[in-house]
Amino acid sequence: MDCTFVYAFLPNQGLENTVRERAASVLAAQESRIRQTMLLEDQAGCVLSSAREAQLKDIIDSGDLWSAERDH
Repeated sequence: MDCTFVYAFLPNQGLENTVRERAASVLAAQESRIRQTMLLEDQAGCVLSSAREAQLKDIIDSGDLWSAERDH
């Protein structure tokens, strides 16, 4: 048989969407920790959408979206 065996993973969505979803997940974890600290200190706050977009961009630009340190 003259053939080539190929085994590959095909993504269900584009790279840009995958990266943005991961950045949103990292940001949500960060916001959760911050929100908990603010509750303990009896402080209230909200995140503006423009600030959230800037934070997402910073997370994406950091280049370590999938590192174990980002999850802690």
